[in-house]
Amino acid sequence: SLVDQWVSELKEKFELKFTIIEKESDWDNVDFAIASIDRVKFYNKESHTFKHNKAHEISWDLLIVDEAHYIKQLDGNWANAILNIAKGSVARCVLTGTPIPKSYGDVFNLFDFLWPDNKPIDEISKHRILKSEQFTSIFLIISPLFSYYFCLFFFSFYSSITVCPRLRY
Repeated sequence: SLVDQWVSELKEKFELKFTIIEKESDWDNVDFAIASIDRVKFYNKESHTFKHNKAHEISWDLLIVDEAHYIKQLDGNWANAILNIAKGSVARCVLTGTPIPKSYGDVFNLFDFLWPDNKPIDEISKHRILKSEQFTSIFLIISPLFSYYFCLFFFSFYSSITVCPRLRY
């Protein structure tokens, strides 16, 4: 499974021992944890708690979301769970091979996860991006978030334009 692959790679590369989370009590006294999204995404509307609620209460030093394109659905179970867990995280990382599978709106939750305290795209801009679906609209809004070199790559990858204005960092 993907969880087993992560455990193996992290042990081999960094000599870190991760606990694979299967049940709620596994979250107790764990320094390094790996869990499938299925362990944390289910929300009980009656009790107002998540399955494996302990994961949502821990202040994580680093939270990595692999296959992060699965959190693209606004107000979806996966997105709500990850965005909730991220509130207590010091640092966050997303890994995905398909950041924009259907529309530019697919990145909204990724950005909200990465920058929860200072959302880079406000609601008005989100609406404008979804309405226009123009690359330049989203690029002008998100470009300050990335370095100059990423900007060159992003432009080269998604369009025929190969230059980028110098960004402030």
